[in-house]
Amino acid sequence: MDNRGGDLFVSLTFSDDISDDFTIFLNEKKYEAFKNDIVFVAIKNGHHDSMGYYLDTARKPGELKNNMPLKNIFSFIISHFNK
Repeated sequence: MDNRGGDLFVSLTFSDDISDDFTIFLNEKKYEAFKNDIVFVAIKNGHHDSMGYYLDTARKPGELKNNMPLKNIFSFIISHFNK
């Protein structure tokens, strides 16, 4: 996630097509025509590294531990939007 002022860059992994009438819900708020709010970019590599990185510009330096289980990243992202 990267806060760019009026824009927010978020990696979205979704295996199905996002149609013109695709709608999502967040905290009971409906976002219609979601396809208009995203841009498709795919970068693939043939080498997988066991080391991953997480960057959240809304968090202060040192707020997170240097190492954390990968399974916690989803909850960190969801908690950001539930503020």
